[in-house]
Amino acid sequence: MPTIEGLVHRLNLLRGQIYIDLGGHHRDSVLICGMQRSGTTWCADVINHNNDFRTIYEPFHNQRVPQAARFATWQYLRPDDDDSEFLEPATAIFEGRIRNWWISARNKRIVVRRRLVKDVRCLMMAGWIRAHFPEMPVILLLRHPCAVLHSMRRLHWRSNTTDNILSQPRLMADHLEPFRGEIEAAADAVDDNIIAWCANHYVAIRQLAGQRVCVVFYEHILRDPHGEVARIFAFLGRPFDKCAFARMMAPSNRIRVSRFGDSRALMIGGDTLGGWREHVAPAQLERALELLARFGLDEIYGPDPMPRVANLSGFGIPVV
Repeated sequence: MPTIEGLVHRLNLLRGQIYIDLGGHHRDSVLICGMQRSGTTWCADVINHNNDFRTIYEPFHNQRVPQAARFATWQYLRPDDDDSEFLEPATAIFEGRIRNWWISARNKRIVVRRRLVKDVRCLMMAGWIRAHFPEMPVILLLRHPCAVLHSMRRLHWRSNTTDNILSQPRLMADHLEPFRGEIEAAADAVDDNIIAWCANHYVAIRQLAGQRVCVVFYEHILRDPHGEVARIFAFLGRPFDKCAFARMMAPSNRIRVSRFGDSRALMIGGDTLGGWREHVAPAQLERALELLARFGLDEIYGPDPMPRVANLSGFGIPVV
């Protein structure tokens, strides 16, 4: 016998698929991409605080979206690849032509023209997306790999790095062959998840060099929520709306600020800025830093919670 909660859940899934999408071009979509557990859902909720967008949730999930069944978990595609097996479903996604319970689960808009696409599986095809959908704004969200590691371990998630990367010969040949040894040797959850973080961001940053994308650090939002949210809105060509902070303060997204002298301890949903340091052992942190250095990403993150850089201009991605 279905429970009331189950019926409500099914009704919400059905409601999300009831919409009229008037925007038929990829320019009517905005893409937020990042690793899982990096705050992409929270960021999407803040941008869509007033329900202006139709929310499209993780459309490249190959087990939940039939049209994406051919995509690997972290699919790599060369920018000039025009294979219809990938281009046709991606075009349907970014033009809003797929109606599916999974991608519509968080949608609350009925008549729409703009779409907000949130995905955690497309970092390795970021260059391909920019080449084929050049008018779609892209937001790249980064979070400290040890914070991601801690969040993944709390959920008992593994990235299965070896299978997801080594099974793609073009990905290895174009970007990751120098790191084959580290990828093949990933045995425990620390190596698995940190290498996944490094590989995804290494490939994405290399592909996005010279591209106009909005780079956002999760930690910068925590440290300066007003300034960072205003910057995101400016990138999207939208007037800054202070009501976005009401969304930040919602129970699932609550941001708390505590002042101790000149320092600030910030928290979202019980997750402090440097809270991961209480759960990542010194040896695990040392290993994470070794891998970051191996991929040349130690310029971005180090042993402290805050990123070492204000932007990724040192990696060739322009400041916007």
